[in-house]
Amino acid sequence: MPPRPKVLQLPDDLKAALDRELIRRGFADYHALEAWINAELEKRGLEMTLSQAGLQRYGVKFSERLTRLQEATQMAKAVAEAAGDDEGALNEATLRLAQEHVFQLLLDMEQGGEETRKYIPKLTRAVADMSRASVQQNKFRDEVKRRLSEVLDHAESATDPAAALRMIREEIYGL
Repeated sequence: MPPRPKVLQLPDDLKAALDRELIRRGFADYHALEAWINAELEKRGLEMTLSQAGLQRYGVKFSERLTRLQEATQMAKAVAEAAGDDEGALNEATLRLAQEHVFQLLLDMEQGGEETRKYIPKLTRAVADMSRASVQQNKFRDEVKRRLSEVLDHAESATDPAAALRMIREEIYGL
């Protein structure tokens, strides 16, 4: 198994700063980025250096992930606009998309080495949590529909329109 990339061995705060720098620099000027990150490492007394080639390999992968995230965000916005988020359509679509990606990760990890297999329990937990969230969302939607139907049926049978509106306001909106 190849050694773990040095970029992934950085402290979390320094890696986050590196990510911000990559974005700020437009995933370019790796020569200056190399000088900056190595100066930061030296300031912190960390005995490691990062190469321009290593930073560029990491930058390409990070840029691809960022592009996929931006595309997913645009798709979610398009779904929200098209669906108007009626009955939680956006939440359901997002949940399905996340489930699909987690499932694909699980499949990919099955073929990976020991390093990747350690994440399988976390991913299966994520799938279970998402499934539970989906079930809860459907139960909530069904309960809201049932309750709304009851209130509207009762309001329709009222002889005074003002009383019917007052009942709807109290029962549906809680006012």
